[in-house]
Amino acid sequence: MDEPTDPDHVWIVDELAAEGVMVRSLSDIAWQHPHPEAIPFLLKAIDRPIDGWTKMLALGVLGKPWAARESFPHILRIFNTTDFTRSWSPQSVEEHRRASFDENVVARIAHAPAKDLWPQILEYARRPDLGYMAAFFLRRAGKFRTHADEVLMLYDELVGSDWKAIEVSIAEGLRLLGDPRGVATLMRVKDHNSTILREKARTLDRLQGRD
Repeated sequence: MDEPTDPDHVWIVDELAAEGVMVRSLSDIAWQHPHPEAIPFLLKAIDRPIDGWTKMLALGVLGKPWAARESFPHILRIFNTTDFTRSWSPQSVEEHRRASFDENVVARIAHAPAKDLWPQILEYARRPDLGYMAAFFLRRAGKFRTHADEVLMLYDELVGSDWKAIEVSIAEGLRLLGDPRGVATLMRVKDHNSTILREKARTLDRLQGRD
């Protein structure tokens, strides 16, 4: 990959080099190898008012297996203190970059180990500021089969959304859950596009035992 040219990206790479972490960029293949000494600096960097794309690259590094456990509490703090309504309808390039960072923060929390997510998943999925990003939690909820009653209640509350991502995730989550009681909720999923129609058909087959 070419050397970074964005000022924030260059600053981070230069500061990391001063700390002895010799990488060419935040997306360099060198990050496949552990650099635990970089974690504290990268955590501070994503708290700074830097370019959204650079933040997202730094978040990607912090999500690597050797950094994920240490960085998770910090990412959770960002999730808990951010108003995500700012990311629903970005207009400028920088707003799109910031929205991408926000979406990746939500996705990182939604993919946390199961033992760290239940029952917070119910609280998180119902956050009114998440908008379409609640979809990450709705799909994940389907994996909690031992909590089927609560998951079905969650889906019943949020089904019929104007957010296509939410409708797709409810259909997918119901398929993962595999509970026949979900057919009634599935029938209320809005048919926004062909993707949702396809997911509904696949899920109906699963819930009716035809797959």
